[in-house]
Amino acid sequence: MTKSQINKLGKELRKILKEDKRPTIELLDKLQKYRTSFKDDLSSMFEDLRVISKQSNKSNIISFRIKRIESILSKIKRQPTMSLGNMGDLAGCRILVYNESAIKNLVKLISIRFNVKHSNDYLKESKEDGYRGYHIYIESPMNASKLIEVQIRTVRSHKWASMVEIIDILYNLKIKEGEKHEDFEHVLLLLSRIDKLTIEEKKEVIELDEKYKIHSKFNEVFIKNHRNIRDEWFYHIGKNNNFFIIEVDSNKSSSISSYCSYENAESIYFEKFKQNEQSNFVLTHIEKPNFKRVCIAYASYVLINHDYLKDWYKIAKDVINHSLITNH
Repeated sequence: MTKSQINKLGKELRKILKEDKRPTIELLDKLQKYRTSFKDDLSSMFEDLRVISKQSNKSNIISFRIKRIESILSKIKRQPTMSLGNMGDLAGCRILVYNESAIKNLVKLISIRFNVKHSNDYLKESKEDGYRGYHIYIESPMNASKLIEVQIRTVRSHKWASMVEIIDILYNLKIKEGEKHEDFEHVLLLLSRIDKLTIEEKKEVIELDEKYKIHSKFNEVFIKNHRNIRDEWFYHIGKNNNFFIIEVDSNKSSSISSYCSYENAESIYFEKFKQNEQSNFVLTHIEKPNFKRVCIAYASYVLINHDYLKDWYKIAKDVINHSLITNH
């Protein structure tokens, strides 16, 4: 597809979405063709990034994905001046590291190896919502007209970002996409600096948790999904499949399936989307996948655990101890 054809497709989709209508199968087929045109560029860059990442730390978790169809459609609708051809995060790799100094080292190595068009440094100054990370937009060595986004963040920052997505899923919100919710945004901002919270701020976290039953809701969903996801995972062990479709349905039940080829996985993903737009699907490739890596990288889809459960206990304990001391 030419740049003008891509941008024309974006305009046609935006027009339909503004009228709150479902895009036609013909338009979805064109969008899918454009999405999958990034596959070779992404695979090639992933292999190079994998080598660079391992030079930094063999424990790093690296994955890639092409942006979900529903996420593309949502972005087209909420950003009326953006052309589809300029959507810089349509194809992306993510590297999860274990400290912020590793991020800076990776940024240096990547900048030497690739043509970096621009970057967003959310370490120097975190985003207003509390997010920390470093995003690099790289020109594809195979096609200079295509950009690949590389997100580098710590596992800890990634778990915070996953909590945003989990809240969206469990409470049917769209905070990640910019929808406002004062209480949840506030508790997320507080949790983004959990080690620096005052006792009054810890009390705020507990109060908001009680108001929305966050801890109990997380716990309920995680318990429900844990056995099913583990059983499904062990079914896939030994198949040498590195491509995964992870799904959360309208009942907040998660499932995982694996595939040996990207083409097969992408075909099934697209059919799933056409059959049920109400479910959340993600198709991803993870290097050397194991249960722990998948659960960290896609916690908001696996839905079996999150550090918030432990953090809540620690915060609650601090609040109780403070109350006992002050009332003694």
